Amino acid sequence: MEDLHFALFPFPEQGHIAPMYQLALHLVSRGAHVTFINTETGHQRPRQLLDPPNQHNTLKHLCITDGISTQRRASLRHDVIVSDANGVADLSYSSMPILLRSLEGQASFLEELLDDLKGSRDYPPLSCLIIDAFMPWTAAISQKLQLPWIVFWTTSATRLHYTVQTLEPNETDLEQLKEMENIPTLTSASLPVFDLLKLQNPDRRQLLVERVEAMKKAHSILLNTFDALEEEAIKGLQTKLPVMSLGPFCIGAGGNTEALDADDECMPWLDRQTSGSVLYISFGSKLILQKDALEQLALGVESSEVTFLWTIRGGVEDLPEGFLERTKGRSKVMPWVSQGKVLKHRAIGAFLTHCGWNSIIEAIVGGVPMICLPFFADQPTNKILVESKWRIGRGIEGSKIAAECIRQAIQDVMSNSNFKREASLLSSLASSAMSPEGSSYQNLNFLLEKFCNHGTK
Repeated sequence: MEDLHFALFPFPEQGHIAPMYQLALHLVSRGAHVTFINTETGHQRPRQLLDPPNQHNTLKHLCITDGISTQRRASLRHDVIVSDANGVADLSYSSMPILLRSLEGQASFLEELLDDLKGSRDYPPLSCLIIDAFMPWTAAISQKLQLPWIVFWTTSATRLHYTVQTLEPNETDLEQLKEMENIPTLTSASLPVFDLLKLQNPDRRQLLVERVEAMKKAHSILLNTFDALEEEAIKGLQTKLPVMSLGPFCIGAGGNTEALDADDECMPWLDRQTSGSVLYISFGSKLILQKDALEQLALGVESSEVTFLWTIRGGVEDLPEGFLERTKGRSKVMPWVSQGKVLKHRAIGAFLTHCGWNSIIEAIVGGVPMICLPFFADQPTNKILVESKWRIGRGIEGSKIAAECIRQAIQDVMSNSNFKREASLLSSLASSAMSPEGSSYQNLNFLLEKFCNHGTK
């Protein structure tokens, strides 16, 4: 494997960088050389992730321009998506459209960098480019440089499956969806979650069309999942796209793969708590709740009477007056924590989450039941998988964030031994998938051996 050299280029958002970096560490652990390419915007976000002590002389980091001015980049560092009391996310705050447009304009810089890597004497010749699915324009660069183009899909296999189904001329109906994913509780009310709101936004539809059409030309499409978790979706995709399940990447990656400055101060506090007694609350690296929604959530958590660890990125000033004082004996509120470590701690009994795929995967690895409060993108789809497919948690009922609904969901999940049993089973299956005899481990071996035996063909 020492003659293999992979260039990895994630989309510069925290939820995209971390899992691709975990993949990089897995490739390095198998003996491959890796060049991890980041942009100026992405490089400023996970500083400790991309500037670690150089423990691997086969892993190096390169940074290219993203075409965004210094002034604009400073504001993008605080990129957030704000949700109102109805759980509706305002995407106008998101930097994603700006980054998508700007990055495509820097194609010549990426091409020049990759061309230099092909002729570098420091590493073996470049074997291929592993690229985030958000950047289909890179396929043309790979073709020009005669490099195999591998796509990294950052959300679930189920999400990709339904994306492909939705873009096909013959629209899939409800009964087909039920059969396809074996979710008997799927209802017409939840159908829009799966057909991606029928893609009423033409710009969004066009973006997805471009990504899916490009992926049909990929050498491989790598998924951060495992066969036993999304068997039906993976099998369905394999009839149309060259997908491979290699995850969960967070198992065995090693290194520091946190996307934000994490504080481990909570770990001694968790050590003092009873097993399974703590509710962990986090809504990821982007989402910030507006004041009314945050107040209702806090009141629901308080009335549940459970012990909790809560990461709040936007500060605590919008919490209800007296909330911190009233819950002081059973709470810890912090800006950010090492989520992977927290979810593996014996004290964690449930996870109140926005249902981002990285969080879902880390909870499954930790064997932690979930309380789902999704807001946008793939999160509603993931919530249905948690609640109806895997049966390892439940969603918040109602169209508005209300304290009573929050309280009831917390108490239901924390007291349900069935959720814990099923979550523990999935955790074992995840570990098995990444073991030397497991499906994900073997899939990665197959990918590497293919390059070893056939070069870049």
